[in-house]
Amino acid sequence: CHCGPEMEMAYEYLTQFYDGARIIAYPCGEEIFHWKLPPYWECNKAVLKDSKGNIIADKSRNNLEVFSYSPPFKGSVSKSELEKHLISDPNRPEAVIFHFRNQYRHWQTEWGFSIPHNVRKDLSDETYYVEIESSFDNSKNVIQADYHHQGERKEEFLFMGHFDHPSMVNDGLAGCLAAFEVIKRLKGKK
Repeated sequence: CHCGPEMEMAYEYLTQFYDGARIIAYPCGEEIFHWKLPPYWECNKAVLKDSKGNIIADKSRNNLEVFSYSPPFKGSVSKSELEKHLISDPNRPEAVIFHFRNQYRHWQTEWGFSIPHNVRKDLSDETYYVEIESSFDNSKNVIQADYHHQGERKEEFLFMGHFDHPSMVNDGLAGCLAAFEVIKRLKGKK
């Protein structure tokens, strides 16, 4: 997500591999143009079980299985209530898809799970058990990293990538690595 322990760890690793890279921090809750920076979100556990205790979704096996920025929730829910908190894609029936709405509406979050559509259509119990252990913290920082190479000209070129889409190498991580690698290869050149 935009701000949490996994994001901090990713940037720390990135800056270790690129000498001269730096981490930049912005206070959670700060307003930058039209966006209010999100709180730090930590999710220690997110599990969805059927009435027999079978696991349907579990963040520990795939970060995408819980909605980013899900608030804490613990309890039993009916099948009809659970349906309001599930996302799946009938066009990709085996896929666990990324639910990102909470990242851009962090002031109005909803708990939920992403499961394969084939699993969703086979749900037959009337009661399900949800346990999401998460917390929000506005006293921490949103972090980013940058890497700069000064050439002879004043013109600037910006290469950008992001880490805020979990468990998806081709969506964000590849862009960050490509951008940092381009700048690394410019070292020693004017």
